[in-house]
Amino acid sequence: MSGLDTTRAANNIRTIVAPTMNDAVFRNNRLFQHFLDGGESDGDTAYRWNVISAPNDSVKTFNEHDAFPDAGYQAVQRAAVSWTNLVGTMKITGSARAALKNSGYGDHVALESDGLQADLVDLATTTALTGSTGLLTAVDSTSAYAGVTRGGDWFDSSETAVNADLSFDAMSTMYFDMIDAEIAAKPDIVITSPTQGQKHYNISGQPGMKMFAPGDPASQMSNQMFNGVPVLMMPDLTSSVLLMLDRTGRNFEFKAHRMLEVYFRGRSGDSDVYDMIMAYAFVCRNPKKQGKLTGLTT
Repeated sequence: MSGLDTTRAANNIRTIVAPTMNDAVFRNNRLFQHFLDGGESDGDTAYRWNVISAPNDSVKTFNEHDAFPDAGYQAVQRAAVSWTNLVGTMKITGSARAALKNSGYGDHVALESDGLQADLVDLATTTALTGSTGLLTAVDSTSAYAGVTRGGDWFDSSETAVNADLSFDAMSTMYFDMIDAEIAAKPDIVITSPTQGQKHYNISGQPGMKMFAPGDPASQMSNQMFNGVPVLMMPDLTSSVLLMLDRTGRNFEFKAHRMLEVYFRGRSGDSDVYDMIMAYAFVCRNPKKQGKLTGLTT
């Protein structure tokens, strides 16, 4: 029996698309909020800072009739990290503008602009985590950083190659080494990948399936702590590494060199071309106060 079906009615069926859009692309913007915002730079070609590398060596005990020492001084070293420059480009054709002018699914031009800005922040974040001047290079005992060759204890981080599963012993040993002389750090955050976050949870003795009373201080999977120090699980961080950081004072700083700038490059045929540019430096000004476990089993 013939009749009206969706095939015969196809030319009269209006396509309906939900007005909102879901974003299936992960863009990492979770790092910088946890560190000091140093505002906008004053210029120069790099972020530079001074570090006291040794105390006045004239300080000593003395007895009656002893000759006094020659004058000493505070040794000061210079460190510098070049600005990281980022750019992203978008192009909108005249035909696309015309086709989209009656769209009921949102402003697609704004979507492109907002998405490009989020993509720049994602690249800034991942570069600040693992780039050549990023967090993993800054918190290290051997890799040169900020123009300084490692080997002087004033700029070397505490680093242990575990080459095994994450353990309480490895974490506690690093913690006590960091708070002891001659480092005297005050660790206030642990940053690691979700891979090691799960391993930390598994050794912490906090059963996630157990129902806790409202006042129970036991940590949950997403709210872990180590000796009162919060454990932040950071996507995109190398999965075999755990960092224990002292963020006090100006030990870390995010400095914007060029705030987000949008430039109309001009017309290219029937298209408008725009460039988004930003520049920044994310620096560890005091690597000696930081610690890192490497070679953790994944």
